Amino acid sequence: IGNFDKAYKKRVESFIKAHHLTNVTLAGPQANPWAMVTNRDLFVAPSKMETFGLVYVEALLHGVPSIVSDNPGHLSANEIFNFGQFYESGNIEQLTHLLSESLKNREILKKESLLA
Repeated sequence: IGNFDKAYKKRVESFIKAHHLTNVTLAGPQANPWAMVTNRDLFVAPSKMETFGLVYVEALLHGVPSIVSDNPGHLSANEIFNFGQFYESGNIEQLTHLLSESLKNREILKKESLLA
């Protein structure tokens, strides 16, 4: 959800197609993005840099289980909310593991997110 770098969006679309991925939506800008989020969604923010993880904070406030990179903005937001899963920025294996585990434990994570 949100704006895309056109070249990167094409790379993502090619990856989705090449790997026959389903249940992936690239929604673009939305007036009310959180209305699109379901109880089966995860928020993933692989940003290398954030000034303050505002979208991460919004995900937490909406009870969406979150996986974010360990950039300074996400870490500063985590100091306030103390919730969410972090991976080392650029560590694809760690991110893949967190995604896999989050999908397996989605119901538990959703309950924990709502309580947080």
